[in-house]
Amino acid sequence: MQKTPLLLVTLVLLSACTAMDKQSGAQPEPSGQAQNPALQSHNPDNAHTSENALDWAGVYEGILPCADCEGIQTRLMLSGDGHYQLSETYLGEGEKARAFKSKGEFEWLDDGLRIRLLGRTSAPGLYQVGENQLFHLDQDGQRISGELAAQYRLAKRIGSEIVGVKWQLTELMGQEITIDAQKPVYFTIDADMQVTGFAGCNRFFGKVNLRQGQRLAFDKMASTMMACPALQQEGKLLKALQMADNYSLNQGSLSLNKARMAPLARFASN
Repeated sequence: MQKTPLLLVTLVLLSACTAMDKQSGAQPEPSGQAQNPALQSHNPDNAHTSENALDWAGVYEGILPCADCEGIQTRLMLSGDGHYQLSETYLGEGEKARAFKSKGEFEWLDDGLRIRLLGRTSAPGLYQVGENQLFHLDQDGQRISGELAAQYRLAKRIGSEIVGVKWQLTELMGQEITIDAQKPVYFTIDADMQVTGFAGCNRFFGKVNLRQGQRLAFDKMASTMMACPALQQEGKLLKALQMADNYSLNQGSLSLNKARMAPLARFASN
């Protein structure tokens, strides 16, 4: 009979604790269901891969080994929209050197570390994407081993972050420009550093040299000669391109500059 009060007190305390847990929303952790940090780190949605963690878009260059020539001079451009341009020149054959160009789409493999160039029939077109470099892979998607392993590498070209992007004009000589959805004023740079664009009425073209420290120089710029009301703006744009000697990037916006002066022109990526 003396144990009954103690039992009643215990039951009351347990009931009170249960009520407090319900009010606070606390849920007991199921046995054997504790979160495992090691498993979390392997969750594909949270994993850092080349695809989601590296600034991989750009132009990669190098000379890859060749079985029957002095090497294959290779230039591969990867665009942020999933397209590629590939240029391959077989060296050591003089003026008859074989040169091949191809373009198309590429896809990321499941691991998010490797890509495959689609539409390739003569070679597997597999690359591992690293920090500012690509590693040419064998047909099984593995890194090349042996004495020549280090030569199966393409290095990212300086300034290639602005290559392969359609840059639409938003400001010219301090004046805001409204983007025409139907006929935007723009320029783009391809894997061979060729510049093409549309100035509002005429198309223009030329070359660009990209150098260390975000420096650049447009060269041999020319345009078609159609007459239209926008010729004054076109003249200012071509002058801005010829004057520019450096560029800056900020969250998808490209500025072309002359020394430390105010930007000559601004563009938005598309």
